[in-house]
Amino acid sequence: MPYPDSEMQHDKTTFNRHYLCPCGKHTVHTVTDSAGNTQHQILCPICRLTFTVVHIPANRITQGQGLTQKLVRLVPLKDHLQHQKWVQKQQDLQRKVLKRSHQRHLPIFLNVVLSQVQPVDRWMLLGTLAGPPTRSLKAFLTYGSQAQERMIKNHFQLDRLPRILAGLGIEDPELNRMLAELTELSRKIQIRELRFLEKGHCLQSVPAPKPLATLRVR
Repeated sequence: MPYPDSEMQHDKTTFNRHYLCPCGKHTVHTVTDSAGNTQHQILCPICRLTFTVVHIPANRITQGQGLTQKLVRLVPLKDHLQHQKWVQKQQDLQRKVLKRSHQRHLPIFLNVVLSQVQPVDRWMLLGTLAGPPTRSLKAFLTYGSQAQERMIKNHFQLDRLPRILAGLGIEDPELNRMLAELTELSRKIQIRELRFLEKGHCLQSVPAPKPLATLRVR
């Protein structure tokens, strides 16, 4: 088969390499430019119809701690399409949650925190309602009133929302329903991505051809 061996082919700007595809009969071609961007092409006519290349953040296996690089896997196309549907639904639902909460509950949150006259009291109440502030008290005390308000507003985030609503005593059944659905979607997405990492096809270099045996003449 006329493809390069496992040694990396490169010029001044790109690096090319071939890896075995899932069926083991053809290859996946990768091209990496000088900026570190890599493109993958499945050359196998069979695997191209049933597999696709995915990039999974490595921190999926460490619960978000460290490991910022992405891992490459070849996974069944139908599983990837289902995963993409969940991700799209998650993003759409997140936008709806943020829109509803910003319109209905953000003004209440700001009024409650900003009702504290002293900056120290604002900072402490912010921590009580929204969790640990992203800025230290020392830094917060250097802010003017507008900067304090912006900083407080920035804490009205999706991951802090359940705690904020509980702290304010706000009952919003529709918002709670959407948050519960988001939690379930996140669980499905994480399980699918972990399965991609564990069961997906890892790119393995094409073995270099073995040298022909030397014939001995007697």
